[in-house]
Amino acid sequence: MECGTFSLKPHKEWSQLVEISDYLEKEYLYRFENTQAHLLGTLAEGRGSEITFGTTLGQTKNICMGYFDTYWGRELLGMMDEKDLQLDFGISSLNN
Repeated sequence: MECGTFSLKPHKEWSQLVEISDYLEKEYLYRFENTQAHLLGTLAEGRGSEITFGTTLGQTKNICMGYFDTYWGRELLGMMDEKDLQLDFGISSLNN
């Protein structure tokens, strides 16, 4: 599982982020059998969260690091305030 929390850069809109996230899913994430789910949501105080569930931790890391190599991944990351961006990878189970 990859989990990121962030704030949007000034003058960026949540609707733009959602649209970019949709394209990222269709054009990149769901091309991989490893990808199980991708979620985008809002948290308290204007913060957001982006979560990707994958079959294996190693493949999930590789796929998410690939955001830097794909147009929609760079667009998504470009919406986020890098000073407030926190990314982490861990193990979880969708079967519980």
